[in-house]
Amino acid sequence: MARHLSNFFGNCSRTLTRGSEPCVAALGYAHRIASSPSSSCSSPSASSSSSALPPSLSPSASSPSSSSSSSSSPAYLPPPHLPLATLWVDYTTGRPGPTSSAFPLLAAAALAAAAGAAAAAAAAPGGRHRELLGGRTVSCEDLSDEEEYVKSQEHLVQPNAHNPLPVVVPPPIQSLASHNIRHRVVLSVIGLPLRGQAHIARRLRHYLDFFHGAHTSLFDLNDFTGLDNADEAILNALKNHFEVESRGKRHAILYTTNSLTAADLQWSGHSKSRRRWMNNVLLKELGAELHVVELQVNGDMDHNMQYIARHRLTQVFENAEILQNHIEKYSQRFVTLQGDGSEDYLHYVKVMNYNKKVTTCNMMNTFIGSRVARFMANVHPYKHVFYMTRVGESEFHVSNRIGGDAPLSAKGDQFALRLAEFANFEVDKQHSGFTCVSIPADQVSKLESCLTNFSTRRPPSRQSSSSSRNGNGHNSQGQGQGGGSVYHHRDRDRAEAEASSGEEEEGDEEDPTGEEDSCSGERGCIVSCGDWTSFKNGSKVREGMCLRRLQVGLEASFQDAPSTKEEVLEAIGSGKPVTMILTDLENDWEEHEQVCARLWTSALLRARQTVKYIDHPIVRTEGKKVWKQLAHREYRNLNEQYAGQYEGLTHAEVAEKQPHEMELRALDKLGYRYPRGESLLDVIARLEDMIQHLESYTEPLLIVAHLPILRFLYAYVHGIPREEAPDLDMPSHEVIKVVFDGASGIREERYWLGP
Repeated sequence: MARHLSNFFGNCSRTLTRGSEPCVAALGYAHRIASSPSSSCSSPSASSSSSALPPSLSPSASSPSSSSSSSSSPAYLPPPHLPLATLWVDYTTGRPGPTSSAFPLLAAAALAAAAGAAAAAAAAPGGRHRELLGGRTVSCEDLSDEEEYVKSQEHLVQPNAHNPLPVVVPPPIQSLASHNIRHRVVLSVIGLPLRGQAHIARRLRHYLDFFHGAHTSLFDLNDFTGLDNADEAILNALKNHFEVESRGKRHAILYTTNSLTAADLQWSGHSKSRRRWMNNVLLKELGAELHVVELQVNGDMDHNMQYIARHRLTQVFENAEILQNHIEKYSQRFVTLQGDGSEDYLHYVKVMNYNKKVTTCNMMNTFIGSRVARFMANVHPYKHVFYMTRVGESEFHVSNRIGGDAPLSAKGDQFALRLAEFANFEVDKQHSGFTCVSIPADQVSKLESCLTNFSTRRPPSRQSSSSSRNGNGHNSQGQGQGGGSVYHHRDRDRAEAEASSGEEEEGDEEDPTGEEDSCSGERGCIVSCGDWTSFKNGSKVREGMCLRRLQVGLEASFQDAPSTKEEVLEAIGSGKPVTMILTDLENDWEEHEQVCARLWTSALLRARQTVKYIDHPIVRTEGKKVWKQLAHREYRNLNEQYAGQYEGLTHAEVAEKQPHEMELRALDKLGYRYPRGESLLDVIARLEDMIQHLESYTEPLLIVAHLPILRFLYAYVHGIPREEAPDLDMPSHEVIKVVFDGASGIREERYWLGP
């Protein structure tokens, strides 16, 4: 019976006109019920069938002899705004459909079959009903990425006693963008050599995967250059990608690591004819759209010259002149995307000097195109430097409570003091070899054999002179990329006033600090020697590192280290723990680039308190603009995952009250959403804007945030799939430095600060 009803309603639905969408919806509803694999004529009894119907369609409504009751059984009804009595109406004419008189009886029979089908599906272990999706009937086990949902919702789409006909697919989640992806897309990244095509293709691929679930694969054209009929091999690789490999792969990115050797390929896209050929082949053979990303860069840009000098391709040629000759020959064959309308049939984005100027054509018409265009307006292959650290320990952390906005504990405040030292030496002054060492009170006596006096003289060319000071007489700490000189003011009010005004009078006034230049002439210092491994983090101390700062007792502030070993031992005394800050001795005579740096935190109290001791010296850039170093910027996007009604509870309390919720969370770390709170996929969605900014920066950035936030940022930067991010190790009271660019990959350092 179910099969016959399915066929009947399928035939009837084709008789409706275009304006009968509600009717089609009703027929789809009945079709879905009748198509249930568990439905059969013998499953429900006559009485149970009629009890499942609304009064207007039950046998009691049409036959006085019927006496069954429906008050104790669930009703299987379509939405209230589509009553079954009026469904079989052609709304273009306002008249009943050709078989409207027979519809109530047929609908009753269909719904009667549905009652037994739903009951059987609910009773069967793991039973899954079927749903009509896009004109085809599929089971939940066969759902592709375009009907994707998270595992913690899986039990909600299972039929059960109180909901025998659940939806097959819950509403879409922002971080699962596959519901917006309906077409195959091939992105081709083109441009002259040494423009960062490979780096940007990899960043773009990971961005689409990480934030939108748009599973994408990379194809390096240089991998095919040695093959016979390389163009056909590339097409076959794309066919295999779209049609044979795992489902959900709807995107591919073509790029080159060496544009010079791939120039003869049709897929290189460096001319109008090649791009037209690519577009036609993709449409005909794969039904895919071509999106082109062109990178145009001024070769005289300072950033670009540094990038070219470090690029691996530069090492292939004997010298830069030979490479430049090859690039000039290639540029004569390369045809940029035309803005005269002749290539308006394409989807493309043209990026000039990376995030300086972007031109798009047809990119904003699609979900993926708009995301690609925005991302390309920010990304670049130049050097990025990020420092990531968790907020200091809070009072809620001590008691193992979830979320909240608690202040720092005493241990967390100690970390805040040490983070300020790190920001001063590593981020601001760019000192190398920063090391923080903790010495317990009972081991302080060992320091006598671990320190020695040392005398250092700065080379004559670096001696302080009138030219080393700015017009105000402040000590210049160095010049470099980003702009310039940094002035450490004792008078904080004056410094901030200068920052707000943006102006400062020129003159030859004396140094307001009243101090001599500590970097000039001969000076004494204390350097490390002997064995430090018995101290906390002492294994990082190398022979000859210079002692910079000292903290005696956990309640004291840091102070400059004395100039002799005897003075240090006298200051330390005995009975108190000691914390020492050391950096490389070479920092005394090496010229360091002074760069402008940024500071991000979440808006929560414990994050703000973690950075409260960080100093903000004033940097005057080359254009005499004032930059407040490490100016504090708060972003709610960086806040901790919101636990909703579980905020302030311990995990043990939640497990006791809601054990099933903890099971769901363990099953699906990314997709599980706290009741009235957030899931980790929600967290990923609100981090997208931060990533856009992060990709665009060239200044070092210090990020102080929470564990889930830093796990996702770390995973994104390293190209780690987001599914693995919840298990990443991010120790507390430790700073992770990540440096990457398009020329030399990713480098990472970790700095333990303690306590």
